[in-house]
Amino acid sequence: MKQKLLCVLFLLLSLNFWGQNTKSKYVYYNEYVTIKNDRKLKVENTVSYSKFLAKAKERQHTVESVSYDSFSEINGLTANTTVVATNKNYSNSESVTSDVFLDNIFHSDYKKKTIHFVNVQDNSLLNLKYKKEYFEPKLLDGFYFQNTMEVESAKLTIKCPKSVEIGYSLFGYDRDKIVFNKVEEGDAIIYTWEMKNIPAFEREEDMPGTSYVVPHIVYYINNFTINGAKQQMLGNTDNLYSWYRSLVKDINKSNQSEVKAKAEELTKGITSDYDKAKAIFNWVQENLHYVAYENGMGGFVPRDAALVFTRKYGDCKDMANITNEMLRYAGLKSHLTWIGTRQRNYTYKELPSPLVDNHMITCLELNGKKYFLDATGKYSQFPMPTDMIQGKEALIGLGDSYVIEKIPVVAKNDNRINVNADLKITDNTITGKIKADFNGFNKMRLAGLLGNHYQKENEIWKYSLVATNTKAEIEIVNTSIKPYDLTPAQAEYNLKLDNWGKNIDGKLIVKPILFFPLKNALIDVDKRKYPIENDFEQLYAITYNIEIPEGYQVEYLPKNNKQENELLGFEISYTQQKNRLIIKQEVYSNVLLVEKENFRKWNDIVNQLINQYNQSIILKKA
Repeated sequence: MKQKLLCVLFLLLSLNFWGQNTKSKYVYYNEYVTIKNDRKLKVENTVSYSKFLAKAKERQHTVESVSYDSFSEINGLTANTTVVATNKNYSNSESVTSDVFLDNIFHSDYKKKTIHFVNVQDNSLLNLKYKKEYFEPKLLDGFYFQNTMEVESAKLTIKCPKSVEIGYSLFGYDRDKIVFNKVEEGDAIIYTWEMKNIPAFEREEDMPGTSYVVPHIVYYINNFTINGAKQQMLGNTDNLYSWYRSLVKDINKSNQSEVKAKAEELTKGITSDYDKAKAIFNWVQENLHYVAYENGMGGFVPRDAALVFTRKYGDCKDMANITNEMLRYAGLKSHLTWIGTRQRNYTYKELPSPLVDNHMITCLELNGKKYFLDATGKYSQFPMPTDMIQGKEALIGLGDSYVIEKIPVVAKNDNRINVNADLKITDNTITGKIKADFNGFNKMRLAGLLGNHYQKENEIWKYSLVATNTKAEIEIVNTSIKPYDLTPAQAEYNLKLDNWGKNIDGKLIVKPILFFPLKNALIDVDKRKYPIENDFEQLYAITYNIEIPEGYQVEYLPKNNKQENELLGFEISYTQQKNRLIIKQEVYSNVLLVEKENFRKWNDIVNQLINQYNQSIILKKA
């Protein structure tokens, strides 16, 4: 009886505290995972939370959706609202089931149960609880300690028999604040991870994926013992690949004659293996459409190459599979390859679980070199990878064995933008002709924009040149782009810049730099919390050939300047050749990720670059 009175007193004190608080937050967020080993593994997760809502108008927090797929099931979803001022409790146990529509996913087997908290008023406690049962013990979820609201306490508990060995890995920031505990209780082991006083997560522009920064744990089952026999599940890359291998060993068993015939047709008369591979890869890109389709094991098993050939569409696994099959029919050495995109900040050693991967590509071997082909990149240039897999580990299937190799980062010089400007100064106006070419990922990005927004072709071409100087008036003269070829995209423009110079006491003062890469790249080191992710390394190489106006001569040219560190750099030079000024400007970045400890080093170069952009030349009457 005393214990019951104490609980009631504690609740009243808690409600009074939250009533005085003006900030919404989770009081607690808990998951309790139980693993049972009775002839077969059974995994169930009980999820519960209580959050304090200061203002009822925060409607986004009064609806809860719980997602699941064909490998799991949700039961017992309940919700209730406690109004602090009156201490009244209102329950709602009715939920609505619907499909989940994910960005860039044509179809998936994800569903959600949605429940609405009722009678929500200012200063309410919203409580929710449900159970999630997993049908495939290899496909367990991760647990994220941080949320979009502040969290007082977040705790994951896993209870399993001693016959089950689990593994886990921690990721994200502030992992040292997670308290771990392990106790034995009879024939069971109970693991707990708890983190307290967690600030709300606020997304920042150009930050890497949440797996990089948000503290979380991914857990998995290494093995379990039944009737004295140990059964391997995950725990290392060997076991992970063994499962992957079991999923693909029986594909492509139907009649593949059409696939083979097309591969032979595409490579007929071609003697170079490189050119054979290019012909096949380009055909797949041009003729097959990437459609993300996830349904049950279809989310893991590629569809038959003959079916993909007939349908002319498929997801990443399907595109990888048909590319792989056609390359093999052409007598080339290629392999299905699993990989996690840059959104997943994991390695195979850190996380020997299916959560390490979310993508599939094809690995081609030519003359002892590996090329990583991703046909989902609609305008990828053979043999470049897509930008989203640069620097990531790839698990290359070799039949009964595998190798892990890191995909190289495409060098900045391969993504360069070259600009040549032939200009003249008339009074305060600069006019001239511009030639520009776009290479590598810059070309792919341009091709993608043009392909998806063909009705805005002129605007896209203009923007690709003058994004860093919107004052320039641009007229397009000619453009050329071959999306599936390594040749650069090219454009010719007429340019006009009014009021770009100043005439003071007979002297003409002009800023010769017209384009400003990285001008807006300064980082707010005091406010920025997370790293900055660049899509790719790149280089701008710009040459200005400026005709000195008749009757003028050069009085002042800025000094040449070159600054660089391991993150980025620039070089700007000024020379006079008879009646012309030649200004060369190179600006480049060397990294995909700017870590927080490097913010000031980054800003140091950018500040010097901005200062250089403000330099002027002075021309005086001859």
